[in-house]
Amino acid sequence: MISDRISARGNALKAIVMISDRISARGNALAAIVMISDRISARGNAITACVMIPDRISSRGNDLTACFMISDRISARSNALTAIVMISDRISARGNALTAIVMISDRISARGNALTASVIISDRISARGNALTACVMISDRISARGNALTAIVMISGRMNARGNALIASVIISHRISARGNALTACVMISDRISARGNALTASVIITDRISARGNALTAVVMKSDRISARGNALTACVMTSDRISARGNALTAIYMISDSISARGNALTAIFLISDRISALGNALSACVMISDRISARGNALKAIFLISDRISARGNALTAMVMISDRISARGNALAAIVMISDRISARGNALEAGVMISDMIIARGNALKAIVMISDRISARGNALTAIVIISDRISA
Repeated sequence: MISDRISARGNALKAIVMISDRISARGNALAAIVMISDRISARGNAITACVMIPDRISSRGNDLTACFMISDRISARSNALTAIVMISDRISARGNALTAIVMISDRISARGNALTASVIISDRISARGNALTACVMISDRISARGNALTAIVMISGRMNARGNALIASVIISHRISARGNALTACVMISDRISARGNALTASVIITDRISARGNALTAVVMKSDRISARGNALTACVMTSDRISARGNALTAIYMISDSISARGNALTAIFLISDRISALGNALSACVMISDRISARGNALKAIFLISDRISARGNALTAMVMISDRISARGNALAAIVMISDRISARGNALEAGVMISDMIIARGNALKAIVMISDRISARGNALTAIVIISDRISA
């Protein structure tokens, strides 16, 4: 009633602050301030009044409850976001800012425009520290209401200009993964990070989190597509394949990745780097054969296969690999040139005769066996033991 009298004369804010000082010494200050803020809000300048009022309360305690009661009154009238940001500035200098901001975001979320509010609030927090915990608490509140992905991407955009974006993304992805749609979220986040550098490390850290939940292969392929437009795709694929290989199904993942790379070039180098990683895990032969199938539709299959055979030969079982590879090549043509080049690779390592016989068995079923065997025997004869080789080969032909 007193404030109504003063408001007709001006200087209402100063009067209300003086009145609140009188009330606060007697108790029930919160109810009084809420009633006063109702009076102010009909006249304008409510935001400045609300900020001045919590300053008076803060030296007496119960600051947080007062701010939420005030924000409830303001939010029905408009401009709630500006008021809440100004209030949060006052609170943050006193401590307990995280709890206040989460409680405030709860109030806003029922009214709409929660995303903008969360981003504005996160800007204020980030200058004070502990931004990661605050953003995770906020994202928990938003995720129950929908549109969580957009919110998290907007928040991560604010954070990564300040540093520590990778840790933030990993913490956020933990929260999302329990709700679903984690793959889309991680890809959207990695897009934000990749423009600032260190995208490879981010993607590997994120895939570690996803892989414990399933669907890791799809995630890795989606990420490799994003990275490949920025460069250094080969390193990314090798780092990723290392993470997957400890979980199983590495072969399928690598073929999916190789498909993505092949449209950009430099596929051969990528595949040989990857095949090196696989070979320590086993099943290298099947991997190389399946990879050669992928390459053969794009050209330069022979060069790829010989490079692959070099990788395998240091590990053993090269002969079986060559025979399996030659089967693949023979359906495409140029089998003779391939086999001669392959035999050159084997002959420097030993056991050339056995290889030549196994290869000749493959060729015989296709025709032109004599020419192939003569070319092979020419290669062997320069190294010794030509007579034995020719006798063994002639035994095969005579049948």
